[in-house]
Amino acid sequence: GVNSSIKLKKETTYGTRPTAVADILHPFASEGIELVLNRLTSPEITGGVAIASVYDGGRFVRGPVSGVVNYTNMDHWVYGVLGAVTETTPIGGEALTSSKVYKPSATQPSIHMEISRGDIPTGKIFRYSGMKVSKLDINFSLPGFLNYTADLVGKNEESVDAGDDPDGTADLTPVSLPVVMTSAEITAYDIGVGTATAYCIKSGRITIDRKLGTDDFCVGSANPREPIATDFMECTGEFVIEFEDRLAFNAFKAQSDQIADLTCVSTTEIVAGGTANFYTLRIRINKFRYDS
Repeated sequence: GVNSSIKLKKETTYGTRPTAVADILHPFASEGIELVLNRLTSPEITGGVAIASVYDGGRFVRGPVSGVVNYTNMDHWVYGVLGAVTETTPIGGEALTSSKVYKPSATQPSIHMEISRGDIPTGKIFRYSGMKVSKLDINFSLPGFLNYTADLVGKNEESVDAGDDPDGTADLTPVSLPVVMTSAEITAYDIGVGTATAYCIKSGRITIDRKLGTDDFCVGSANPREPIATDFMECTGEFVIEFEDRLAFNAFKAQSDQIADLTCVSTTEIVAGGTANFYTLRIRINKFRYDS
């Protein structure tokens, strides 16, 4: 419902809810987080038509969260799927500014997620621990926004009557600044060969898949172990582009390595009245090849 909310915080220990750490209120468009229960049915024949017994065969959490990409709300998802971040602060002489660069890492952080669903009786909060981003999809079509879908897998769920931290830490609410693909905020774009003036991008999609497993159970526990990758990380993309020359086709034919780079700059200053620093979101793929 419209009264729903999602709060996120980074875990320091997998599957354990951090305390004394503020929740970040995260805007979203839809979510489908669910607790999956595996049931084991006894194969024993006991002289009747009824099933002998049903047992708990393990449980885990999975599901997507979707929304509009904001300049201020992608930290948990991008950091979650890639696993490494380098932060530099301050820049430009302003104490409130910072620069974060995310790159792939062998390890991934986990997230604690708290969902208040507006159609559930007041006060009922769903908490999901050990959440990891298995796949992150960033896409757009025109006219429209830059959108995201984060597919998550997690350890467990618990329901509580109140979602506030016991130490009274206040929630953090980031500024809402969605990326509009038809605005002047798109300052540079380069999908392979040629220049931005040589083609017109109609739609696009970039997907980062860490291929996390959900069925890694151990004897004596109904909850899975911390999920690990079952294969190599995969980054794929597709774009609908109108070209004005043969450069892209020639690059496809030659199967030469290309670079993709999309830079968005908000028209809103980070610090009003200060040095002209603006929110910037840059997506760069250092190597790719055209496919058919």
